[in-house]
Amino acid sequence: MSTVVPLVCVALGSAFGGVGRYLLSSWMDAHWKESAYAMSIGTLAVNIIGSFCIAFFAARCESEAAKAFVLVGIMGGFTTFSSFSWQVVQHLQAQQWWQAGVYVSLSFICCVAAAAAGYFVSTISTSGA
Repeated sequence: MSTVVPLVCVALGSAFGGVGRYLLSSWMDAHWKESAYAMSIGTLAVNIIGSFCIAFFAARCESEAAKAFVLVGIMGGFTTFSSFSWQVVQHLQAQQWWQAGVYVSLSFICCVAAAAAGYFVSTISTSGA
């Protein structure tokens, strides 16, 4: 496979993933804005969903082009550790220690659990085929 094909796959996938992240996190944050937890529910949801999806598709993607498009492109554009990190820093700067701790804990626990679930679901659905 030429070098151009994976680059195009990553670029297209990133566009889809980035737009999906923007739409979902904006919608979630707008509906949970008055939350007593004062954290970005949108970023949390995106990262949990993305953790599930990346593990699910990692177990299913066989071609290098599919891996570049889905895993690096879509999932890389969809999930965002940098947004999560910045939101934690903002909580810490505002001395919102409890919110920062809950956000970090939920993100870690839920994202790892979602990745494990995505892999598990993928293996079940392939073993029954």
